[in-house]
Amino acid sequence: MIGQIPGSRKREIADNLPDILKAAELFSARFPECQFILPTTSNLEKDIRRHLKNYQLNVEIVVGVDAFDNCLLDITLAICVSGTATLQLGLHAIPAITCYKTNPINFMLMKSLFKLKDPILPNILLQTEVYSCFLQSKQTPNNLSSALVQIYDDISSHQHKMIQHAQRLQHILVGCEDDFEKALAKALNITELV
Repeated sequence: MIGQIPGSRKREIADNLPDILKAAELFSARFPECQFILPTTSNLEKDIRRHLKNYQLNVEIVVGVDAFDNCLLDITLAICVSGTATLQLGLHAIPAITCYKTNPINFMLMKSLFKLKDPILPNILLQTEVYSCFLQSKQTPNNLSSALVQIYDDISSHQHKMIQHAQRLQHILVGCEDDFEKALAKALNITELV
């Protein structure tokens, strides 16, 4: 199944889900046998179902506090907005592409605060491109769909590479702290949070 992870806030859903769904529609035209799964919370379900009505796409929506965690074993490939979900995908060795679109002022503020090429946690932690990232104007349905196709066409190679990345991420994060957030902050050298 191909996971669709559009974010955990209403604004993220509004800004990112339409591109993700259109990309999935384009991908599905080429690979009609593929199934999609979208984990979400009960407070976002209504918004997600409203968006889905505009697309010719069969998506299984899984709702609940632990929906994302419960879907991880079923997902073989994902399209995911930037955030902690990318780290969870990385730790589970799931190939994915990432994206993020927000209003221009928020984006400029984010860029000035973090001064990062991309805000993808696995990329930052491993200092390599674990996941390709499509930000702002680069987040188009065609770009996202093409990137998904590229991975899907050689999925076994990408899965093998992700196993190696997952092992490195686990080595960095697991066991170095009792608290996951502290382990992540330590790995990112954010001393104020440690």
